[in-house]
Amino acid sequence: MKILIDMNLSPDWVAAFAAENIESVHWSTVGDPRAEDEEIMAYARTKDYVVFTHDLDFGAVLALTQAESPSIVQIRAQNILPSHLANTVIAVLRANEVLLEQGALIVMDEGKAQFGFCHCKDLKIVNQSPSKTFDAERKQLFSSNASSRTLAGT
Repeated sequence: MKILIDMNLSPDWVAAFAAENIESVHWSTVGDPRAEDEEIMAYARTKDYVVFTHDLDFGAVLALTQAESPSIVQIRAQNILPSHLANTVIAVLRANEVLLEQGALIVMDEGKAQFGFCHCKDLKIVNQSPSKTFDAERKQLFSSNASSRTLAGT
């Protein structure tokens, strides 16, 4: 799994991923910092990266274009620094590596202590409620066998 870190996230994420043997690159080192989301997604698709972002637009572009890739991981939190979230983000990435290889949108929402995902090819949104809270500082991680249900309206 290779991670392409969006401009709205700190380049410090590269070191956090490297410490866990996850290859990553910050967009600022490979592309124009003013690039449109579609350009970033095209690069990720071509180079087999998962896009890691704090931007809701990527999920919208994925849904509107009905593209099967790239996979997107969106983080919804106030504190988006790796010092706060790295343990939890890495645990969710590892637990969902197969889904990310197949094409998925994962939204991690710290405020709701949950994350959800959809298969890009199905565009079926699923909610997974973890058995523990989303709090990396207390090192409480999502359960890899959490129950899932379809979100209302899908």
